[in-house]
Amino acid sequence: MESSPVQAANGSGPALPPGGLVAAATVSDMLNEAPRSGFHRRAVVISGMGFFTDAYDLFVISTVAVLVKSQWHLSTNKTSWVAGSTILGAFIGAFLFGRIADVLGRKSVYALVAAIMIVGALSSAFANGFEWLVVTRFILGLGIGGDYPVSAVLMSEYANRDDRGRLVGLVFSMQAVGLIVGPLVGLVLLSSGIGDNMTWRLLLGLGAVPAAAVVYLRTKIPESPRFQSSMRGKSDQAARELAKFSAGVIHEPTAVIETPRVPRVSLRQMLSDRRILMLLLGTAGSWFLFDYAYYGNTLSLPAILNDVAPNATLVTKLAWSLGVFVVFAAPGYLLAFTKMDRIGHRRLQLTGFAMM
Repeated sequence: MESSPVQAANGSGPALPPGGLVAAATVSDMLNEAPRSGFHRRAVVISGMGFFTDAYDLFVISTVAVLVKSQWHLSTNKTSWVAGSTILGAFIGAFLFGRIADVLGRKSVYALVAAIMIVGALSSAFANGFEWLVVTRFILGLGIGGDYPVSAVLMSEYANRDDRGRLVGLVFSMQAVGLIVGPLVGLVLLSSGIGDNMTWRLLLGLGAVPAAAVVYLRTKIPESPRFQSSMRGKSDQAARELAKFSAGVIHEPTAVIETPRVPRVSLRQMLSDRRILMLLLGTAGSWFLFDYAYYGNTLSLPAILNDVAPNATLVTKLAWSLGVFVVFAAPGYLLAFTKMDRIGHRRLQLTGFAMM
């Protein structure tokens, strides 16, 4: 059965059979009804590598801050700037690159933010003083902030309707891997006997490795089909690239129904629309409250542990941090992406906040 142009455009057309084998369809229909397959897993890895890199780069700084504080005799205020400059950069980068991604496209921004992360990671590893380290970590934060919205949007736009929550959750779960790998690398370096100076430089510099992998992997993925069809009006090109990227799982229809162009909305228009404003407060507001606890406590974990056990070595404290991530954070991520579509997104979020 063919979808009418009106049905396909507004998403009310009949479900497509596996593989998208229809005479006519919109790009959104092709994606929404696609069976879960290898191309979804590739999209998860490509998007998730960004989150892995973000988590690694953000959370190794807590260990680095302890080492440079002792080496450079930094005050508490300066140490806080070392730990927090990346978060400040991420705040600005998310606004800046999130908007650019809506104007120039997702793929154009993917490689750019990953390149910024490479520059930030390598240049911070060669810092010779407080100011240099803060500035380079801020640059790294710009890339991290840009990667957050773009990676999440990429996966949500490639996901099918039935598995969207699980697939986006899998991307975010790569953050848990970064949380675990960071302390593991720190423990290996601290136990190797190479010295504190080389340890913190390697911890920071190694962040360029997954960022470089992100640049490479993102050359293998086409522009978001939904973006191409709805924002640029290139539905035919989007359908061809999607069929090629999915390796035949999604077949290009004989006729592609054009998706209505989505007009750009200014920030003022968004904030003056009551419905959009409520959605922003409910989602971004929850994210703000979560991050206040999550990043605040995690970045300050060495200082917290120093008060709890002042005589423990840095290796011991790092091992405790790793234990917290492995025992509590990783299972939480696992539970979320495996059960969220069954539990319900809002119910799962309410449960998570109740536990916090």
